[in-house]
Amino acid sequence: MDARVQILVRGIVQGVGFRPFIFSQAKRRALKGRVLNNTTGVLIDVEGETGAIGQFIDEITSSPPPLSVIESVERLDNLTPANYDDFRIVLTALKAHVRIPGWKRVTLVFRVQHAIAVVVTRVEHQLNRLALQLTAADPDQGSNPCRQAFEFENFTGSERVKVAE
Repeated sequence: MDARVQILVRGIVQGVGFRPFIFSQAKRRALKGRVLNNTTGVLIDVEGETGAIGQFIDEITSSPPPLSVIESVERLDNLTPANYDDFRIVLTALKAHVRIPGWKRVTLVFRVQHAIAVVVTRVEHQLNRLALQLTAADPDQGSNPCRQAFEFENFTGSERVKVAE
């Protein structure tokens, strides 16, 4: 029997490889859904066979990543199916701090759907012109990273950039 369950894991679960661990455990059990960080921990929205979901939750609590510390696991059952096609890591925002001459520090914030990482690979700044090159690694693309370049002619520090998917 198929089910949809939301799981909220609280504790030291951000920045310790927890979402990639969840991703691999879900893929191993042919589960579909999403995993993301939120303000209270890691939220997992998962669909699949009821027994596989039970094993998945048992694995989370019994064998979490070594640097994580789970304080609590909350489970919400009997949800309306979302009919996910796959399992993805969802990132809410990534930040990169870049030092540019004449500026104290510029924080670049990237909002992406399902990339594992976004890295600023090149920064050039001359007067009010800023050029960036970003590299994004997507779990669905395997080892083929996506590269995009952006240029701002009159850079003020408050520009918004949309990274194409």
